[in-house]
Amino acid sequence: MNLLDHLYAFARRRHAKIYLVGGSVRDALLNRNLDQGSPIDIDVSVEGDASALARAMAEEIGAAFYVMNEEFDVARVILKEDARSLVDFARLRGESIEQDLATRDFSVNAMAADISRGGWNREQIIDPFNGVADLQARHLRAISESVFENDPVRLLRAV
Repeated sequence: MNLLDHLYAFARRRHAKIYLVGGSVRDALLNRNLDQGSPIDIDVSVEGDASALARAMAEEIGAAFYVMNEEFDVARVILKEDARSLVDFARLRGESIEQDLATRDFSVNAMAADISRGGWNREQIIDPFNGVADLQARHLRAISESVFENDPVRLLRAV
């Protein structure tokens, strides 16, 4: 079972509200398949205690775990057999996934899919900033004018 399958199964068993977010959704839409056994970097936003969920998943699958940012409740699960395959868990920023997505940098990174029931498909994409259309048009658009003021490193990501 690959890391993404572990995540789907974990979300189902835990009845946890887990959203696949950002580059993971973008890459899937670009047919950069997450299931081909290659190293993957998955980002998820969760309702509730992200660090506790990450720790529980790491324990279930025998992976490494560490807290990346205690203040913002961000933690990482790393497969021991392939340290390049990981899942970053982050607590939702705001009261909803839409509010969380509004804090991201570009529209193509501000998409999500609710994987709480296991798996995902294109029809369940949450896309409040029209990232799918921007991705199809090969258009990189900032979510807000303040996105670079809040995090200047995003200028480098834009390139």
